[in-house]
Amino acid sequence: MAKYIALRKIHGKRAVEVGEVIELTESQAKHPLYQGRVRRHDGDVNLDPATPSKAAIIEQLKAQFIEFDGRKSAEDLAALLPENQ
Repeated sequence: MAKYIALRKIHGKRAVEVGEVIELTESQAKHPLYQGRVRRHDGDVNLDPATPSKAAIIEQLKAQFIEFDGRKSAEDLAALLPENQ
């Protein structure tokens, strides 16, 4: 079995988050569930999201007691945060 890193979230028997390393056989990696969603893991590859998730932004807004509308997009909510956040 080889190690693969998830490039996109995978919903299957259990959810696999982006950046999570999983072990798959070669035939499993070619399965449509994983194909295009995983890449062979070289050992030192780490994926960080370009922007924080909406949940993380909401937590920061709540911690700073900033009022917000939870129906807005992550980008709109991020605009409410101070510059250094």
